[in-house]
Amino acid sequence: MPEKPTMNLMLDQGARLCPWCRFPFVKQGGCDHMSCSSCDRAFCIQYALVLENEKGRRAALT
Repeated sequence: MPEKPTMNLMLDQGARLCPWCRFPFVKQGGCDHMSCSSCDRAFCIQYALVLENEKGRRAALT
């Protein structure tokens, strides 16, 4: 997991978080189905955004 300053910079630049393990990732096109490179769990990017919003995560993630 990146250190806090690195994580904040990544989030400020548009990274999103895996809804399962909170590992950051960058979506660069394609469909909405993702597989986390950290925990190997699959999820829908739209569902991940809903989880982030409901948990009060940064507005930049929407």
